[in-house]
Amino acid sequence: MFFSLNSRQKVECMRTGLFARWSLLLVLALSLLTPASAQDVAGGRDHPLIHRPAGSTLVGYAQAAQGSIDFQASSYTGFNLETGRRQYAEQPLTLDGRVTRLWYEVPGKATASQLYESQVRALAAQGFKTLYDSAQDSGAAAGKWVNFLASFAPGKRDAIANNRSPQIFSAARPASLRTGTFQQDNTTVRLVAVDWPKADDGAKARQGAYIAIDIVEARVLRETPAVRAPAVVAAHTDDALTHALSVTGHVQLSGVHFVSGSAEFEQGARPVLAGVAQYLQAQPDVRLYVVGHTDASGELEGNLELSRERAQAVVDALVRDFGVAPGRLSAHGVGPLAPWADNQSSAGRARNRRVELVRH
Repeated sequence: MFFSLNSRQKVECMRTGLFARWSLLLVLALSLLTPASAQDVAGGRDHPLIHRPAGSTLVGYAQAAQGSIDFQASSYTGFNLETGRRQYAEQPLTLDGRVTRLWYEVPGKATASQLYESQVRALAAQGFKTLYDSAQDSGAAAGKWVNFLASFAPGKRDAIANNRSPQIFSAARPASLRTGTFQQDNTTVRLVAVDWPKADDGAKARQGAYIAIDIVEARVLRETPAVRAPAVVAAHTDDALTHALSVTGHVQLSGVHFVSGSAEFEQGARPVLAGVAQYLQAQPDVRLYVVGHTDASGELEGNLELSRERAQAVVDALVRDFGVAPGRLSAHGVGPLAPWADNQSSAGRARNRRVELVRH
């Protein structure tokens, strides 16, 4: 069947065809522009131990054959503007080795908690143990994270090459923060996740969430010229206890804190003591010195006695509550005589107040 077109119909067809061609060109142009905002950073690649978040873009990447990271193992207490380092209630776990650093962006309705929990589940499935989790830290309430993210600012310790801006972390809301430290064999991982509830052109942030993942492999504990700083062990970390005590011979117990001026435990000590008991049960031939330390405030004799009483409180709790044989433990106190930090600052004094286990 044959149809003929009048002049008006011919003009309309020409217009329709021209519109179709312009529409096609516009779609092609947009298709060329849109992926640029969702491309992985140049040279970036995923780490085989890390579960890449669904719908994510790798926007920051750095790797070095040798580097170091301070891993959090206790409550965050502040940020040292002079050194550019975070400060914690206890000595951080400073580890050296092959360092990989990743920043992932997940736009849309993703939240920091969702990104964080997904990574925690993936790490746990691979046998990673939790050394620290902000969600389980009673001292990590919103409002206590002031300047925690400052470490991501340009030129600071956690700023890396990226195709967004360091402000996607440094300018995020601290209230949305989730962070943790996880360890398996010779690999330690740090997670820092934040929300952006709406896009921000200044920070080059998209609505959604971001997660920074730091990995150190073939770890070595950082040593000072004269002494080796103890590893720091939090709750439920019997594997970390075994490693630290076999490699260094001593370990600091994060989470074992006392009411000021007394040998009464604050909340949070029991899970750590349970980990010590599990370790001793698995190592029947091991005996431990339990050593109490104080800061330098007050009189020396009083601090020596207080540190011994606190060490004895740990021994008593392990024997009474967890069935550890008394002959496997002995309590000692050295007061302020073996500090790990300067007693002139409150942060330094907090680091010096600690309990350590020393293998016979």
